[in-house]
Amino acid sequence: MWHLVHSVQCRATTEFAWQFWTAVETWAAVDPAIDSVVIDGSFVTGARGTTVTARHERTAWLVAEVREGVMARIDFPAPGAVLSAEWTFQSTPAGGCLLTQHMSLSGERADEYEGAIASEMERGVPTGMVSLATAIDQAFTQAAGEGLRTDRP
Repeated sequence: MWHLVHSVQCRATTEFAWQFWTAVETWAAVDPAIDSVVIDGSFVTGARGTTVTARHERTAWLVAEVREGVMARIDFPAPGAVLSAEWTFQSTPAGGCLLTQHMSLSGERADEYEGAIASEMERGVPTGMVSLATAIDQAFTQAAGEGLRTDRP
């Protein structure tokens, strides 16, 4: 089984970071490779979604587990394998948030996908997480500057 873990820190509170990230429409604004994201209903365990890339490729996914404000796991199924992206949100002593993404590939055919997925994720995850942290902090700073609630974007 392939596995990757990467963390970044935000100045934003954990609550703000969680609300920003679970509002899936923000994903396209953060990642230029994404054209759009749609979720069927709320961001809860069992919800299904679709991501459309800038190359018009569609990827279906499932919100496999949610612990509100703390952790969420999204599964991307493929024939004989599952790519899982687990996100954790942890408050830091300074009042910010540590975001950690755990990626794993498992299943009887995981080794068939590993080469392509591993190299793409190992290149993309660190850059994507920095972009996400930057977007979260910008939204947080803007909300605070406008005197808006900073517990949600």
